[in-house]
Amino acid sequence: MFRLLKMTISGYRGLADGFSISFLTQAKVFDEDLSKQVVEIDKRLYGFRTMAVVGANSSGKSTLLRAVIMALGLLESGRFPYGYFDFAAPSISLSLGFYLDGSVYFYDCVLEPPVKGNGPLAVNNIPFAQIREEHLRKISYSAYRGNRVLDLKETAQDITKEILSRSLRDTSAISGLFRKPIAYDIFTNNAVVDFYGAYVRMTLYDYLKQADSKILAPIIELLDDSIEKIVPQKGDRILLKKKGKPPLEVPVSALGSLLSAGTLRGIELFLRAYAALKSGSIFLVDEIEGSFHKDIVENLIFLFNDRETNPKGAMLLFSTHLSETLDLLKRTDSIYVMHRKKDLVYASNLKADYQVRSGLLTSHQFDCGIFDTGVNYEHVMNLRRAILTGTDTDIS
Repeated sequence: MFRLLKMTISGYRGLADGFSISFLTQAKVFDEDLSKQVVEIDKRLYGFRTMAVVGANSSGKSTLLRAVIMALGLLESGRFPYGYFDFAAPSISLSLGFYLDGSVYFYDCVLEPPVKGNGPLAVNNIPFAQIREEHLRKISYSAYRGNRVLDLKETAQDITKEILSRSLRDTSAISGLFRKPIAYDIFTNNAVVDFYGAYVRMTLYDYLKQADSKILAPIIELLDDSIEKIVPQKGDRILLKKKGKPPLEVPVSALGSLLSAGTLRGIELFLRAYAALKSGSIFLVDEIEGSFHKDIVENLIFLFNDRETNPKGAMLLFSTHLSETLDLLKRTDSIYVMHRKKDLVYASNLKADYQVRSGLLTSHQFDCGIFDTGVNYEHVMNLRRAILTGTDTDIS
């Protein structure tokens, strides 16, 4: 079993140096937590089934999710795709703590841009960053260590030479540590359709083709009960049957004109969530509330929090602007608040870094501005003044 426990990163996009996020609980765990939001990774080692990232617009929520995906990809494939804008400094320093089959590992590396003229390996013309200064430590997990195991990095056994000696310039041997691929997925809030409703992401079609009809039918019913069925045909064709109407066989791109954006996005979201629940993987969702009624979001979170529907301990990590969503997470230590200060992004844990009043709903405190995530009032007034002074009142 694999589980990411902690990530610390410097030099990545707008994240402040030493930016860190823990995926472990930071407060006492009760029995009732284990039947809901908390998962026991190993005896007395507790993580979350669901975690939230909140903050104002442009506070770094999407950047954080992207960093987590890139880190998981480095462990799984040994490579870090190079992106010019990923590097906010000459190099990126990355430290990861993770659990794997009874042991906790501490992996450190420095990532640098590809050397010009050396012809770095690339897939689909995407070069990979150089990987430097790799170190790997390992400590056997015991129940008495609990979540404090992350504090034992310096006393852990150094196995750098044993595992990483075969690393290449742009490929780390860390991937050889895993007997099977790390299961993870990210679902972003990119538009499913364009302005004219003429474009549908082909990823939706891919998931429709793979979908079990027993799962697809209740998903469709939840999102739009006027639809009787959606069945992939040969090529890129789709059979769409609405209740009381004759079936239509259309190109998948036509779905953007026939169904709402929420229905299209929701079908793919729930199909991918189902895949994560089946495999016990990490599922990241950017702006989980996008195009959905809050009850739809609540249903998705419930599926991950419920031990019966999530027996393998899959983790849902999502960003949101919808304050009511926070009330679904009873553990405040599972919520991170993002802030941007002087163009640098910081993360604060709601439990560890704030005086949260237990008698009030988290959403109420969020809406009251306690976490400083609201829209800047001065900016709102500046816009209002600009509209008042800039409006041409002569419409003759």
